[in-house]
Amino acid sequence: PIKTIPGDPFNLTLNIDGLAGEWSFKAGVPTNTNNVEVLGINLYEYLMLGNAIPIPNGFTNTFASKYAQHFGYSPNNAHMQGQVDNNMAQLGAGFAMGLGFEFEASGSKLVYEGAWRDWSIAYDASVGAELHLSFLEYASCSGFNEWGINGWRAGGGFGFYAAVSAQAEGFHRNNGVVDKVQNLATLKAGGYIAGKFPKPVYASGAVSGSAEVLSVFNVSFHQQFQYGTNCAGSPVQPNVTVVPGDAAADFEGGLIAYMVPLAYYGFPAESPVSVKYGLTPDEQFSVPETQANGTIQMRTFKLEKMVTLEKNVSGAWQSQNTTSSINNLGEYQYIKPGPPPLVGTGPVGLAPGVAGGGMQTGGGQSQGPGTGAGQQPLQPALSWNPNPSGGGGIIPPYQQAPMAFLGGSGTSNNPPNYGNLPPEPPPPVNNLDEDSWYRFTVDAVLMELVNGNWVTAADNSGNPITQSQDRTFFTGIPTVSTGSTPPTTIPSSTY
Repeated sequence: PIKTIPGDPFNLTLNIDGLAGEWSFKAGVPTNTNNVEVLGINLYEYLMLGNAIPIPNGFTNTFASKYAQHFGYSPNNAHMQGQVDNNMAQLGAGFAMGLGFEFEASGSKLVYEGAWRDWSIAYDASVGAELHLSFLEYASCSGFNEWGINGWRAGGGFGFYAAVSAQAEGFHRNNGVVDKVQNLATLKAGGYIAGKFPKPVYASGAVSGSAEVLSVFNVSFHQQFQYGTNCAGSPVQPNVTVVPGDAAADFEGGLIAYMVPLAYYGFPAESPVSVKYGLTPDEQFSVPETQANGTIQMRTFKLEKMVTLEKNVSGAWQSQNTTSSINNLGEYQYIKPGPPPLVGTGPVGLAPGVAGGGMQTGGGQSQGPGTGAGQQPLQPALSWNPNPSGGGGIIPPYQQAPMAFLGGSGTSNNPPNYGNLPPEPPPPVNNLDEDSWYRFTVDAVLMELVNGNWVTAADNSGNPITQSQDRTFFTGIPTVSTGSTPPTTIPSSTY
């Protein structure tokens, strides 16, 4: 089993950057490994995968520094041509892991007690090993038109070192200070091998060792080797042809789906004019776009609109006030609002002649507040009917629904019963003038969020993404008497 070491932090990172198109999983990195326990042995490790991982470069500093301490050179140094590929995995995409251990021990044992000096045998031992593996995407391999499997190559390395030394130490019995040291034996051995494949296959490494006994016997050896041809470092070159995307151009001509009215004449004066947009206005959204270097960049857009309704009066276009709503089809419906409701000075909902809570007489005269000498009789409330198709105009109070009063005489002060709710409100009713020319114009602009500011979006050629449509229409049936000939100032409408 694999276990973490109590009190020792374990670094684990999962990073997903959708806007940059990058992701990575890291359980330790080569410069900051994790310590774990495997089968009772303390090890250090790192594990990385993704398309934005740190670029590995051979053995970790933990192993390389200890190896150099014993043998005088680092296995990561290019002490022979082409041993280390510093162009390794420039794209930072793939898989890499490393696993190693190190062990150190020292001590001494008293072996002789003399009259003036005691002697002990001291020893030091240091052992370490490391294995690293990778499967990475290479950006280039100079001297080769093709490399790896679609640019991917496997790599790995293994290294070890072992050093043991023993010496006799004499220390004065009066003060315990070591004043005599005699080296007895020093033994060192180490080696490493690193390689990558396929296309091309390459391996390099070295083996070193030394032995010294009582300053009499002293021998050392060092042998390095390499096989195959390594990729020399070169600038990163894309190995595939990338067709850059144009996210903004995809919305060209699609900002406005359709408009109503569709006909030139006979538009009902009470019908709303409508627009179906290709995007939801003022709603921010992001889309991916492939760049020329093969990376993915997210672009953020929104649709902004401007709507105008104009009436032709004596050959001049006059802007009209409008309100808007959205139906269940997602169409934006625009109407010219009618006049406000006409309300008298009396309480709303009372029958004719009933004002201020007075009693209605048989002759229709009211008795009560507001009818005393010198006072103007209160007028009944009037309500405006916004539905011209139903007759329009003012609805007399006696045709209005009666108002429910709470708390009056004979009531129980119970809350109203909402069991029978009214139906949904009718569709919006326009208030256009009959037998008149109108012009309905919609301007839509695609906006892009750039460095925190909204600017007009443009395609790769710098053309802004906009769309405009207008409708010129006549409310009524064309006749000679209505003068329904289109005004000379009306431009050709876009249908």
